[in-house]
Amino acid sequence: MERMDLSDNRGPTIIAVGYSTWAVAIATLVLRLASRKVRGVKLGIEDWLILASIPFSLVHVVFFASYGVQNGFGKHVLANKIDSVRNCAFALFIGEVCYIWTLCLVKLSILAFYWRTFGIEKSIRIPIIAIGVITLVWAVGVFLTSMFRCRPVRANWEQYNLVHPMPKSEYVCDVERFHLYYGSGIPSIVTDFAVVILPTPYIWKLQLPKSQKIAISGILLVGLFVTAVSIVRLKMLLVIQSKNLDVTWNAVDAIIWQLVEPNVSIVCACVVFIKPILGKLGEAVNLSKLSLLTSFVSSNVSKGQSTTSAASANRWYASGQDTENISMNDRPATYMADENILPYRPEPGYNRSSVELQSLATKPKQFPG
Repeated sequence: MERMDLSDNRGPTIIAVGYSTWAVAIATLVLRLASRKVRGVKLGIEDWLILASIPFSLVHVVFFASYGVQNGFGKHVLANKIDSVRNCAFALFIGEVCYIWTLCLVKLSILAFYWRTFGIEKSIRIPIIAIGVITLVWAVGVFLTSMFRCRPVRANWEQYNLVHPMPKSEYVCDVERFHLYYGSGIPSIVTDFAVVILPTPYIWKLQLPKSQKIAISGILLVGLFVTAVSIVRLKMLLVIQSKNLDVTWNAVDAIIWQLVEPNVSIVCACVVFIKPILGKLGEAVNLSKLSLLTSFVSSNVSKGQSTTSAASANRWYASGQDTENISMNDRPATYMADENILPYRPEPGYNRSSVELQSLATKPKQFPG
């Protein structure tokens, strides 16, 4: 038997992973919605489906990373309060339900996007419908199984109540957790893989440059990471079953991967939409840099070359050259730096008639282009 250090605490890790991945998911979703607005595109069914997944993902994170950690997740069971196992079982119950519906809505959102984008191809419609139906049936089936695995429903957590234990005669549990993990995990992995692979042949039929096709395919294939996470999560859940009863400690790895999977799936579902807003942000950053550079150059020119530039400008205007036909390179530095023309002031000793000077000073200066 392994030695148990009761000071061990992996709760902060659960909190960090849960809330950081959820924050990234929300940030990506905000960029997706902003891109829709930038392009002037109304929200479609795929957008509403991904939005519907957010409350479930939030509750999932809160019950695992806040309520669960507060009640003992990440600590050894002997270091926790006597009611910790019951409370953690309740957190697992709620988290599992929210996990199911988050993944279901995200997959349906991706499939709705495929339908909108590739639906003109009849050959892809049946696979989209088939995967969508399988995903929905899977979600409903796993939800009902999780809810009524033990009856009454509260027996899912009250059977672990060490303060006021629920008599075994008052509840029945028909489904072993081992079977539930297999029944929920394997179909989820299969549909993850199908959703990622499905559009690849159709992307290459789009009227896009080859580089863009490769980029889009690469973004979609990032979804394979979600499939990998599903596999790791299932493995971690099965490992828990083979270990001792120190569940609040042994379940940490499975909890972490279960927090990562739905949040990363939201990111993968949104990242393909965010190019327009990133382009706008890039333009804004470049304009800001250009503005700072222009101000810097203007400031240095005006400070370091004020006398020379002013004299040059005065000679240029006093000479009577045609401002409309002169190139930008021939204009004085003060002209090009901040696009402001200095007031006409002739150099001392420069003789011209008052009428001519007044004409030059009031002559409108026009910029080429």
